[in-house]
Amino acid sequence: MKSLYGKGYALLGNAVEFLDPVFSSGVTIAMKSATLATAVLDRQFRGEPGRLGTRYARPLKRGVDTFRVFVDAWYEGRFQDVIFHPKQQPEVKAMICSILAGYAWG
Repeated sequence: MKSLYGKGYALLGNAVEFLDPVFSSGVTIAMKSATLATAVLDRQFRGEPGRLGTRYARPLKRGVDTFRVFVDAWYEGRFQDVIFHPKQQPEVKAMICSILAGYAWG
């Protein structure tokens, strides 16, 4: 993984990862990266220990990787198979809508 952070700084938004403009994940990644980084950097600035790896980079990567699965599946054609499946399940549709709405971290 590229360096997303260092002492006193963290990359945010598209500087962390640019996936695809079709899925509009950039704003979501920007807001989540800022939210995750703020608390840790605040602790560092106050001279307290702040673990950007465990409290910023890893959680951020989990959500970005979730979006990446959707983007890759879209371009490979697998995503359309799920969306247009003849026996759709409401639970699956709800999960897909949640991820596409930005809930990749919860």
